[in-house]
Amino acid sequence: VMGESGTGKTTFLSQFLYNGAVMYNEPGVLLTFEEPSFSVLRHMKKYGFDFKALEEQLLFQTISYRPHEVKKLVDEGGGLILDTISSLGAKRLAIDSLTSYAMLFDAPYQAREAEISLFELLYKWKCTTMLSAEGLTSKKSVKSPGGIEHLVDGIIMLHHPRHQSVRYRAIEILKMRGARQAEKVCPFEFVEGL
Repeated sequence: VMGESGTGKTTFLSQFLYNGAVMYNEPGVLLTFEEPSFSVLRHMKKYGFDFKALEEQLLFQTISYRPHEVKKLVDEGGGLILDTISSLGAKRLAIDSLTSYAMLFDAPYQAREAEISLFELLYKWKCTTMLSAEGLTSKKSVKSPGGIEHLVDGIIMLHHPRHQSVRYRAIEILKMRGARQAEKVCPFEFVEGL
């Protein structure tokens, strides 16, 4: 899930986890790199996402790490992340945000190698995984800082443009391997209290 700051990436990932647990009984794990997990969960309560109740039902767990700590865990093969996924029986994983992880590395090549290693672990963990990354769009392409768009199965782009003096939100599916998608930008809203 890509988009500039303020487009709703964290909210989108949270809804993915919350609906997975509530509607499909699929436990989920939220791994945050930037915003502390307590802040994310407090903010998500505005949308009616009661993650506290899901934690008590063993359907949700959150982990907060600094990006350099995740690099160490990837080097070691998973550590606490893998333990949490295994103990919860997690089916869904959300990582917010991969941009911070890619910025740890001095050279683009090192960042790409680290991301490939992370993706190899993600495939082994057998969770449906959504990652967020800051992405910049031009008229011709979408670029993330680490170039992950070539590694993922799908790209969902969130937009927050301004029309005259009002901002609105829009979603666009740029890539979805093995599926046809609408070739258009669709407006949407986040509604509090649902």
